[in-house]
Amino acid sequence: LFVNCRFRLGRLLVGWVAQFLLRLLLLLRECETVVRLVTANSWGLLLLLMLLLMLLVSILFIFLLVVVVMLVIIQTLSVLVRGETCFLPGRSASLRHLVRRGRLLLEL
Repeated sequence: LFVNCRFRLGRLLVGWVAQFLLRLLLLLRECETVVRLVTANSWGLLLLLMLLLMLLVSILFIFLLVVVVMLVIIQTLSVLVRGETCFLPGRSASLRHLVRRGRLLLEL
């Protein structure tokens, strides 16, 4: 179930990124005249290249952040539902175990 969920989330993320990049390319095509005016001198070209580099770095950072958050959420769900854990090998942290521990704490 979780492997299938990871596969679906991966396909969904790739689709979102591809759609975003396609819209960005269409926007750049529409702004071709503005780009020609900006790149008329060397400072404008340098500014445009730096802006594109900053945009690319921010897109990559956001993409990596989303992927890490999704993986942490999937790992947490896997730990809670099945008791499997990669963070603490040898320890069981299933949902039943946590509920039993919570009941014991409430009885105290």
